[in-house]
Amino acid sequence: MKVKLIYLVAIVATSLQSFAQNSLKIGQQLPDLEINKILYHKSEKVKLSDFKGKLILLDFWSTVCGPCIAGMPKMDSLQKHFGDKIAILPIYPDLKGGMDNKLVTDLDSFWHSNDILSKTSLPSILDDEFARHFPARVAYQVWIDSKRVVRAITSSEYVNKKEIQKMLDGIYPDWETEIYTFYDDKHPIFKETRNYLNKDQFHSEFSGYIGGINDNKDRINGYQGIVDDKVSSSLRFSALNMDIVYLYRSLISKLTGNISLSNSKVIVETSDSSKYFINTYMNEWCRKNTYCYEAVFPKSESKDKVQQKMIKDLNSRLGLNARFEKRLVNCWTLKKNSAFGKRQYQEKGSSYEKMKDLVSDVQYITGLKVFDETSIKDKIDVKLNDTTTDQIISQLKQQGLDLVKEQRLLEVFVITDKSFKSTI
Repeated sequence: MKVKLIYLVAIVATSLQSFAQNSLKIGQQLPDLEINKILYHKSEKVKLSDFKGKLILLDFWSTVCGPCIAGMPKMDSLQKHFGDKIAILPIYPDLKGGMDNKLVTDLDSFWHSNDILSKTSLPSILDDEFARHFPARVAYQVWIDSKRVVRAITSSEYVNKKEIQKMLDGIYPDWETEIYTFYDDKHPIFKETRNYLNKDQFHSEFSGYIGGINDNKDRINGYQGIVDDKVSSSLRFSALNMDIVYLYRSLISKLTGNISLSNSKVIVETSDSSKYFINTYMNEWCRKNTYCYEAVFPKSESKDKVQQKMIKDLNSRLGLNARFEKRLVNCWTLKKNSAFGKRQYQEKGSSYEKMKDLVSDVQYITGLKVFDETSIKDKIDVKLNDTTTDQIISQLKQQGLDLVKEQRLLEVFVITDKSFKSTI
């Protein structure tokens, strides 16, 4: 099936960070740890052996981790579905200041006052004992079988009925758990690149996904940037484990500062969208569909020329035709209507200081480029408290603003692969 896709959302997700040297590996057995403080459980102190015969899921969370908290209802639902067959144990690992009564009181208060957490029936562990065996960080899950053997370390997308049932049936997954080392961006990714740092010419290296390395920015789309080599006349662009669209966008923004190349201005033309958009577990997809790229070039060469060379180079390596061109694309135009002068003031604190901030929010919500034709220079008293395009249109209309869908000729970045056949 032929697909023509507008790339709306860059793939940005949390990945597994650098594991501590003392971390347990897949297949190793945990000792019978004694948990000194567990809230909302029949006992305040328990041992792992108290959960004998159950699949244990350690869910590392924090009060400042929005995704962790948002995922608790799902964890609670899975616990209720599987009952005594599993034990999902949220763990608060950040006990650097020690565990005292104040911390227990504060966390208890936070849990009960939070609209999401207060509706769950999960226990909550406060104990740094696990930090001796797993990293003291958040947003990951450790799967432990009924014999206290570590079977997997994953992100929350793997925690679902299908995968839990497989574990209960003794079918252990072959998910790859990365043990990352810190990537030092001061040095090239590829050894071959290093040899060209002092040469007055363009040179690049390319590969598929490289396992075992990542940066400390906590994202699947790894390090990307330009480094100035102080002892030569060269600059080096590096991109580590990036999907195709983000790779092109990164080199363009880093080289020429073209930050206007938003997701809504990137068009992907393909009959196989799976190479560009996640259709399975993120880590598995990234291993098959992300790339590493590095290029060195003289400082004296203009960034525009280097950009052209790099786009041409990537096109050749990936078998794509990526380029800038002007096309008629869907967009929004924001205009004043006859009710503008009669609009009512919203509650205090709802004003936008500048019209461009309102435009930016509308653009983010709708996913399309927004043009401002209101000529408004002052504050605008609008509060966007809805999330769908239709709701935003209605809310703006009440404040004397029309959001009109149009087509305009705009410069966009088009990525076309060989499988795409235009129907035009």
